[in-house]
Amino acid sequence: MCGISGIYCSGVVHAARFGEYEAANSLMIDSLENRGPDSKGAWSCEHVWLGHTRLAIIDPHHSRSGQPMCSERYILVFNGEIYNFRSLREELSSVWCFRTQSDTEVLLAAIDSWGVRRAIEKLNGIFAFAVYDRIDNSLWLARDRMGVKPVFYRRHNEEFWFASTPAAIVQASSQADWKLDRQALRNYFSLGAIYGERTLFKGIERLLPAHCMQVQRTGEIRVEKYWSPQPRHGSLREAVEQACSRQMEAHVPSAVFLSGGVDSSVLATLLPNMDCFHMESPEIEFARYVADFLGRRFGVSGFSGNIQFDALGEKYVSTSGEPSASSPIPMLVSEAIHEAGYKVAFSANGADELFLGYTRTPAPELRASHLPSNGYDESPLRGDAEQIAHIFRKDSCFEVPGCDAN
Repeated sequence: MCGISGIYCSGVVHAARFGEYEAANSLMIDSLENRGPDSKGAWSCEHVWLGHTRLAIIDPHHSRSGQPMCSERYILVFNGEIYNFRSLREELSSVWCFRTQSDTEVLLAAIDSWGVRRAIEKLNGIFAFAVYDRIDNSLWLARDRMGVKPVFYRRHNEEFWFASTPAAIVQASSQADWKLDRQALRNYFSLGAIYGERTLFKGIERLLPAHCMQVQRTGEIRVEKYWSPQPRHGSLREAVEQACSRQMEAHVPSAVFLSGGVDSSVLATLLPNMDCFHMESPEIEFARYVADFLGRRFGVSGFSGNIQFDALGEKYVSTSGEPSASSPIPMLVSEAIHEAGYKVAFSANGADELFLGYTRTPAPELRASHLPSNGYDESPLRGDAEQIAHIFRKDSCFEVPGCDAN
């Protein structure tokens, strides 16, 4: 993952304040370093400041594929991966002279050739990006269809701030009286996560999945939903195989997180020749069986009880500005895989319920007709109470720096 940040001013910026905005954007870039430790960059003009931190996965040559990336008209900062960038590159090759092998340049070329709105419709991938249009002096933000990659923003008088985390905005802003959004907190306790546009901070919002936003020099902001899910016919197996094939593009060592569930076992099967890693759990024997059956190297990582878990929980909260429930678990896995020499980890989080790998189901009344009625009617909400109790095992796992709970 990478980090993006920026400040856009619709009014006149006096020379005395230019340095303040530049310093604030530098603070946001620095706070996002954990998302992109390989390189960082910035770009600015008289009323726009853009920043980027990069985790180099595709075309990892820093000097030619770093960001912000510029054309004559557009300045782009991008977090994510465009899975169909090779086919888009071929389509654009007659009108664009490519200098890199990166998907970032393909995205920039698509925006430059087709405009932001049409380019978004052609993308297959996970992304959050911001692009400044030097001709009409507007700023665009866009987020992928399912909202895998995050982007948050703050509107304050004639200022528009954005970043990959709310913590980056809070830490760089001069505002000292951030207030807790209590409705967001209630949503978290009732649903296990904060959904929709809200965040824990009043005044900071998240761009919704499948939405794009244009901030104009007049100060007007237009938000548009560009995609809605539609029924799809065909083979589920072929769809999963195609998705795995598209997402295998990486120019650095990669591995797969094999938890032992149905989803990660399918993923390991469809990602050939990749080593498998497992975070020590009661499912280890099944995970080992799958790895042995596929003839893959199988690594297991444990952790030193609640001490390490608590430390990662605190780290997640302080760097993201979001509450911590089970977030330290994938962080543990990521650190273990990184220590083993891999830069990319493929994970299948969230599909076990859809493939009926657990006795709990998202909606018991929609249980598959071929399954027995007993054992598949347990509501997943029971686990929320256990998670909430676990969160409060230590106060620091829920404290959000910069936020006044009163």
